[in-house]
Amino acid sequence: MKRIWHIVLIVMLLSITSIGNGYAQNLIVNPDFEDGNTGFVTDYTFAGMGGVDGGFYCIDTTTSGHSLGYWGWPTILGYGGSGKYMLVNGFGQTTNPTKVVWKQTVPVTPNTEYVFSCQVVNLTKSIYGINLNPSILRLTINGATVGSDITLEQNNNWLEWLVAWSNENATEAEIAIYDVYNGDSNLGDDFGLDHLILETQATYNVNDLFADALDIAVYPNPTNGPVKIEAEDLRRITVSNALGQVLYEGKTDGDRFAYDFSQHGEGVYLIRVETASTVVTKRVAVTR
Repeated sequence: MKRIWHIVLIVMLLSITSIGNGYAQNLIVNPDFEDGNTGFVTDYTFAGMGGVDGGFYCIDTTTSGHSLGYWGWPTILGYGGSGKYMLVNGFGQTTNPTKVVWKQTVPVTPNTEYVFSCQVVNLTKSIYGINLNPSILRLTINGATVGSDITLEQNNNWLEWLVAWSNENATEAEIAIYDVYNGDSNLGDDFGLDHLILETQATYNVNDLFADALDIAVYPNPTNGPVKIEAEDLRRITVSNALGQVLYEGKTDGDRFAYDFSQHGEGVYLIRVETASTVVTKRVAVTR
């Protein structure tokens, strides 16, 4: 009976929160690229459906047919296994990049906490045991770097890039993604973007309800010390602060995990819980 009520709760949450672009008050336009090459600004060159070289991109549902630009993995589909996404052949730059990969300006509310989320994937792999330079991505909002740069994993699995942003007095947010890999882009530095989200933490917190419905427990919350995480078949835990800096990331197994927040100061932290069947991000408040 408990499982039935959990399923009912999920359906109710979906019906309540799935508005606009399909997410709870997502401010990003064309977040899944289903409308094609529109709604965003880029300094890269659109390459249509053909193979692409460094500094180019295309919008497609698969890497198939793009072997000239995205070599290594035969087929990488959009996030969730279907749909369009942005395929990018990185352009090696310095750590102070000038070429923006993706940019969009959206209205925001002053004195509000926001969460940015994006699914990213590496489009190259190691050959003969040599890693082919995974891309390093950076997020800026209104010209300022937000969170830590993210280095893509050496596999073809989609990875959630999650960053918290505190807006003080801005009424618009210019959100920009840069490739800051500084090296030879002819040997790797290819990646994909999909499922971009910017929404307030209040609406993003619906994830907490989904976590409860999926029998993922994170407690005590608030806390001043250890937090216990309980879920069936845990796989990976990632802990980040409000700036998006990763404090802990590691693989795990079993049904229980504990993380000690006593070493961190007061504030809001994000715990990304990955199980064999789902991925959920929970907010945890640390008090003293």
